[in-house]
Amino acid sequence: MSSPDFLLCSAVCLIVISLISAPGAATYAGDKPLSQAYQGKVRGGYLFTLANGSYSGSMNAGSTYTTTVFPELPEGADPIYHRIYLYWSWSKKGQAAIYPTMDVQVVPIEEGSSPVFRDRYLDNKGFASQNDFYSGMDSYVLPDGMNMTEPFTVRVVNAGENGTSFAIQGVGFLAVYSIPEGMQKEIRVMEGADMLYSRYGITPEMATSRIEFPGTVTMEGVRDAELFLVAPSGGYSLSGIPEMNRLYFNRGDEGAVPVVLRPVVHILFPSFSGKTWTDIFSTTELQQIGTDKREVKSFLRPGGNRAEIQDNGDYLQLTNAVLEVNYGE
Repeated sequence: MSSPDFLLCSAVCLIVISLISAPGAATYAGDKPLSQAYQGKVRGGYLFTLANGSYSGSMNAGSTYTTTVFPELPEGADPIYHRIYLYWSWSKKGQAAIYPTMDVQVVPIEEGSSPVFRDRYLDNKGFASQNDFYSGMDSYVLPDGMNMTEPFTVRVVNAGENGTSFAIQGVGFLAVYSIPEGMQKEIRVMEGADMLYSRYGITPEMATSRIEFPGTVTMEGVRDAELFLVAPSGGYSLSGIPEMNRLYFNRGDEGAVPVVLRPVVHILFPSFSGKTWTDIFSTTELQQIGTDKREVKSFLRPGGNRAEIQDNGDYLQLTNAVLEVNYGE
């Protein structure tokens, strides 16, 4: 029979494990999966573009960040879903992590109009130490009356109290649009903020964010399929580590197949193990926001499509994913 001390120890261990593995926990592990913000079938497509601003550095109270977006939507495009994404990091007051207070405006609508705030996603490394500050992504909708085919400027002011600061990594703009005579497409937009870093006891397997694309895909008539990703800091590493990040698309569960049968399964079902890419994000010192675009038609499934982004020393925050399935005419 178990001793009282053993039972007490077991209970404490279970509590600790549940706290560590709780879905709402914030750590360098992949514990803040992206969620679906839009899904629909359109005759058109989507556009994502980064504004022309660079990394701001630390912005103290009262500081202003200004950048311009050049949407370049096709002529005749009618936006169905759109968002301004504001990528920020290191929000703090002294050594305390705080939520940033921002005054965001877009011009040119007379001296500037405030976009409509929609969502804030954030994460932090999640253990007691110095520099454990919040980073994340805020999303906004443009004010009514703005022409989304023309350039517009985004202005961000640190409206917090004295002693507060944060950094702006950049601004992005996404629009799903319809267009006359456009091709039939199905588009899924995922949003969030999942900080990944395989350091301080976090293994690459733990520092893996899993994106689940809900619903089913009609496979008949698929012309091509594309996965697009956005990750602030992704690909911007001074360490020169080879294979510093990975993308798995529809990775198969080989553990469920006997070893002796795996070669046969791979011959009969070439896409069983999905596809793996390394060093995926491209970025610059000016714009420290990594992006990646991959053709995934060969590995697409009728249901249960998923992407996994793994850190291997890169340090990144996964914020956006778009899966576009093109059916052509």
